Amino acid sequence: MALNGGVAYSGGVCGAISGAALAVGQLAGRRIADHNEAKTKARELMMELMDAFEVEFGSTSCRGLLGLDLRKPGEHDRFIESGIWQTNCMRQIEFSIKHLASREASIDWPEGPPADQ
Repeated sequence: MALNGGVAYSGGVCGAISGAALAVGQLAGRRIADHNEAKTKARELMMELMDAFEVEFGSTSCRGLLGLDLRKPGEHDRFIESGIWQTNCMRQIEFSIKHLASREASIDWPEGPPADQ
């Protein structure tokens, strides 16, 4: 919930991307023993997602996607009443998940046990 509005209504990076970055970081950290290699792989995956997201939706920032500043009085109410959160935001979340899922099968993860074992 704190990712809403580009992290606490700041208008920054879309919460769908921020959430994906958290998940990708955790996954890379568990699957790749070398910390620097894990960070590199996570960044590469997120750069790909962000590029594809911007092509698909025209922006990666919440404010750019919504055209609203959720910190301004009445803007959050306008956002909820518009239903954008059920249409646009859900499409962006689904896009991020599908994009990463399609990439996961083609990622050349190092062989061996996960880093946390």
